Amino acid sequence: CVCVDDEAMADALKERGNTAFRTHRYQLAAKFYTKAAETSPDQAVHRSNLAAALLASGNYRAAAQEATAGLQCDQCSDGIRGKLRVGRPFLSLVLGTCARAFPLQSSVSGRELGASLVRAGKNLKS
Repeated sequence: CVCVDDEAMADALKERGNTAFRTHRYQLAAKFYTKAAETSPDQAVHRSNLAAALLASGNYRAAAQEATAGLQCDQCSDGIRGKLRVGRPFLSLVLGTCARAFPLQSSVSGRELGASLVRAGKNLKS
């Protein structure tokens, strides 16, 4: 059971993470989102936000794991947004691998694509 105080603390941590994310301090945002997810583990939004911060910082494997965990939360209501957050890190991993395998034929790195997808995903905010 998560008490009301825990929910308030998780929301405050999420807001601090959002502030860090908006200023492109993705690793700091990830720390706040991690604490929020630990404080309120049944809320998918914290895992989803953590996945976005990890993706933006180039940690695609961890982003995929967190996005997947977010879909498995008891209170998961993130719908299509959550599913997109699962797909983006995998796409970035694949494209990043292709970019390394074919460096002369690729002008976009996996990290650049991941950052672009994060920017494009801002319209999906609830």
